[in-house]
Amino acid sequence: MITKAALLEDLDRAGIDPHGMLLCHFSMKKIGPVENGADTVLDALMEYMKNGLLIVPCHTWSNVNDENPVFDVRETKPCVGLLPDLFRRRKGVVRTLHPTHSLCVYGPRAQAFAEGQERFDTPCAPGSCYGELLRQNAQVMMVGVTFACNTSVHCIEEIANVPGRLTAEHHPLFVRDQSGRLLSVPSRRHQNANSDHYVKLEPVMFHRNILRRVPFGNAECLLFRGKDLLAVTLELLKKDPDLFGSGAPVPPEWYLICLLPCGKRALCGADKLIGKKELS
Repeated sequence: MITKAALLEDLDRAGIDPHGMLLCHFSMKKIGPVENGADTVLDALMEYMKNGLLIVPCHTWSNVNDENPVFDVRETKPCVGLLPDLFRRRKGVVRTLHPTHSLCVYGPRAQAFAEGQERFDTPCAPGSCYGELLRQNAQVMMVGVTFACNTSVHCIEEIANVPGRLTAEHHPLFVRDQSGRLLSVPSRRHQNANSDHYVKLEPVMFHRNILRRVPFGNAECLLFRGKDLLAVTLELLKKDPDLFGSGAPVPPEWYLICLLPCGKRALCGADKLIGKKELS
């Protein structure tokens, strides 16, 4: 059986910054047999990140829609697995008020990070928490899952204004907050988006040594930094705005992108597109 101590050691060996931001996408099944189950996984992550920010997607895009338009931050279950559903119930965890793409956040700055997400009318707006994770160069760990689950790429497509990715019309959705107040949050939705094609970013990032495989329990995880994903994805989208419209691989001659003459990775204009003078 995998113990909490073993999971803490995995996080430390992977080089996770306990004072930084960590966004996790999960497959509990891939982690393997853990002593006391999913609760131990969350115990380990929350203990390790108690001085930073632990962020977990708690999306409801499949169960909040035109037929069921109310997202209740206290009650609506996520559609993305067991661990997010358990995490949202934990003491000290704050859930953002986004009707379809909420995040659950834990740490000393959780409330400040999570506030105001009901202001955005798209799933992963540049000014939202997803954009903030890119700006702050958060670490992202795909625990037993591929880039097909990498929601940050949706945000980068919004930053790049990829044609056809969002509905032109707003859907009449509502958010019920912690106090029970009902807020109207008209929202555009994703369309023509096949996240399975996001996996084509993986070989490019491995080639550039900005994507690593690390273990967490029995799961093989993909670990990277937000700025690296942002820079590579934006540069590829400049070459082909419909990059994710098919499963065709990235041409090998495009692999050596985002390099300055000195060998440092460029940000490819990402600072201007995301609305900040500098990505720190």
